Amino acid sequence: MLRLADSWIWDFWLADDGLRYHVFYLKASRALGDPDRRHWHATIGHAISDDLCSWTEVVDALAVGTSRAFDDMSTWTGSVVRGDSGLWDMFYTGVSRSEAGSKQRIGLATSPDLHAWTKHDQQPLLESDPRWYEREWPDEAWRDPWSSATRARNAGTC
Repeated sequence: MLRLADSWIWDFWLADDGLRYHVFYLKASRALGDPDRRHWHATIGHAISDDLCSWTEVVDALAVGTSRAFDDMSTWTGSVVRGDSGLWDMFYTGVSRSEAGSKQRIGLATSPDLHAWTKHDQQPLLESDPRWYEREWPDEAWRDPWSSATRARNAGTC
């Protein structure tokens, strides 16, 4: 089991590179004090395992973006898939400070080895379409990007 003494961890997704298992997860420092604050300070952690039982934490996969980026406040739930080119794609949710985290968008980062991640130039990759998505709530919960982001990328719209 993966447990970090100094961080809360939640929401995770797995990738198998054929040699090791990689788990990516949301994490935030316990120094925040109040666990409800973790969502606004989340990064995407990374750990590896040979047996799915013993885990070794490695360098975080993704951190928040630079000022004015769609993900400059927090990074949230995602998924990892291997593309036809052999590169790994991580689709993830991001929220920005400019909107006080009220609008969620989907971003993309790629990696040759599941360790070194590069955010895609076109960010965000996807966001909700007001023709099809209700915007009557104070925030726009549009995440868990697996299916919509993968379809869009495969359709050549990104």
